[in-house]
Amino acid sequence: MKELYSSAIISETLVDFGMKKETLTYPGLTAIVKYPNLKFDSITFVKNIDWEKLAMETVLNCFIKLQSDELVKITLIESKHSVVFNALNYTSSIITIEPIVDVENESTVEDSLSKHLLASIVFNTNINKSKTSLKILSQSIIDRYLGKTKDYTNPEKEFIIRLLKEYSAFPWFRLTTKKKLGGLYNTYNTDIDFNMKTIISEEVNNINTNPLMKSKEAILIFKTKLESYVHSHFIFKSTSD
Repeated sequence: MKELYSSAIISETLVDFGMKKETLTYPGLTAIVKYPNLKFDSITFVKNIDWEKLAMETVLNCFIKLQSDELVKITLIESKHSVVFNALNYTSSIITIEPIVDVENESTVEDSLSKHLLASIVFNTNINKSKTSLKILSQSIIDRYLGKTKDYTNPEKEFIIRLLKEYSAFPWFRLTTKKKLGGLYNTYNTDIDFNMKTIISEEVNNINTNPLMKSKEAILIFKTKLESYVHSHFIFKSTSD
């Protein structure tokens, strides 16, 4: 007897970005590579900066670091579905992520955003007793910096500001904040050690010039889904009115 609904996995493909192990040190500082000597304030639009794209690329580069350093396994799962006795058939795909290491190994990751991302992967995997999805992790890492608040006029920009503030704990990176108009808004100036900026710039450039990033189907699907999840969650965080 035919079933009203059925599904089956078609394929499982490992997402491998093709980067050498330990070739990424601080991908969380992608913003400084994209915009050297970045200067901005807390309220006005900064010309030529796509904050959402910048946030997405930063999170993407951290996923690349964790996978390349053999700390997590990323899998593209494609399934087929049949509804109403095969009257309707369709396919779907999801990205799942699981840690290869245990929670104690998180301390080996120096990059702040990558460390938080790995911690989220481990936590969600332990809670669910199974692999966790890219969608859950994308939301989790944004919430790590923005909390549960939904009233941001520019959540993408606030995400980057709070991320940079965290990196200012490193002696080779400085984020200088100045209050303007009696504290009505803040201006921010960034400064990074020349050698560190050179290293991080070369690493991010290696990602951008990696031909697999624009040709391998599993990677393209991963990037598309990540972009969609990040966009949706920033919309959720935005001021509704």
